[in-house]
Amino acid sequence: MHTTTSGSAASADDQAASENAALVDADVIGRTVERALARRAALPPFQELLDLEEILRGHIELLAPIVEAQAARMNRGNTAWYQRRSSLDRARRALSDSMGAGLQSADIHIRELGRVCRSLLDYEQGLR
Repeated sequence: MHTTTSGSAASADDQAASENAALVDADVIGRTVERALARRAALPPFQELLDLEEILRGHIELLAPIVEAQAARMNRGNTAWYQRRSSLDRARRALSDSMGAGLQSADIHIRELGRVCRSLLDYEQGLR
């Protein structure tokens, strides 16, 4: 997710981030995050978690370039830059993980994707 860009590549990244920002529906993403992080008396069916994983991955892939562009415009090394970079690194790790074979591991993975998505959405919305 982190690349060093210059000149026209940087402007292309900014344009892509702007296009992504136009696609962000914070209410829909927020409801998905709520579903992922909801307290449950019992674990949901595996298929429900698979569906939720696909949706969360799409939200993260939409939000990550926006947060990446924000970080690129900041002074490298300041707190806000570091927080965004950390969230982007966490997103990359979460996206590279799988749900595993069991229901418990799938639920843990979905919760991590939900936390990552919430963090990126907060940055995109200017809440952090």
